Amino acid sequence: MIDLITAAFNADLPLFIWGPPGIGKSDMVRQAAVQQGWLQDNKAFIDVRLSQMEPVDLRGLPVPDMSARKTDWLPPTWLPFEGSAWPNSGVLFLDEASSTS
Repeated sequence: MIDLITAAFNADLPLFIWGPPGIGKSDMVRQAAVQQGWLQDNKAFIDVRLSQMEPVDLRGLPVPDMSARKTDWLPPTWLPFEGSAWPNSGVLFLDEASSTS
């Protein structure tokens, strides 16, 4: 599994890992990130437990733009976005997606 995760990292592809709780999915992703040097060299590793979050925690807070009659969103500080001080690359690990509401 670590080889598949590494191949996805190297190909810059998203990866969906499915399996029962407690089999080490999170550990395998972290181990692959360590092996590839993704926890150093100014690269980020963000581990998010989706089952413990509300939708606004991911999307951010709505901010109305009354002149355009649209809503913009203020992203959370822990989530990298273009122009932020976060590294340009890394791993965003969204865990427990099947437990979300």
